[in-house]
Amino acid sequence: TTFSGARNAPELPVIALGEETYVGHRVVFRAGRDIRLGRNCFVASYVTFSGDPGHPLDPVARRSEAAPPEDLTSITVGDDVWIGEGALLMGPLTIGSGAVIGARSVVTRDVPPGVVVTGIPARVAKKVVDVPPPAARTG
Repeated sequence: TTFSGARNAPELPVIALGEETYVGHRVVFRAGRDIRLGRNCFVASYVTFSGDPGHPLDPVARRSEAAPPEDLTSITVGDDVWIGEGALLMGPLTIGSGAVIGARSVVTRDVPPGVVVTGIPARVAKKVVDVPPPAARTG
């Protein structure tokens, strides 16, 4: 598993994992700004979180420059989220609590709470559960 932060971020990027969150093998956390996972999440192997596109789109600039600071983004994952093997999450993103990200899915948009998303690009496939508001949860 790899943890990295954008070298040109305006502030030091933070990668934070909530209590009881499991991270599988060979997961990549590439923070542009911040990556924050909630409590009791399950991240399968080979998942990539990317809030840093790496290089500018301009072909001359990308030879020697990092992505511009305005292209760096954050990823926020709620509580009790399951992210399937090989999924790619590209910020800016918010993944709602109780959501499930299907294996090999490419997530480029926010995901509502309590749904399953699958595909390239990921789209809502079905509702899983009604997610109670944070104050009503226990544990």
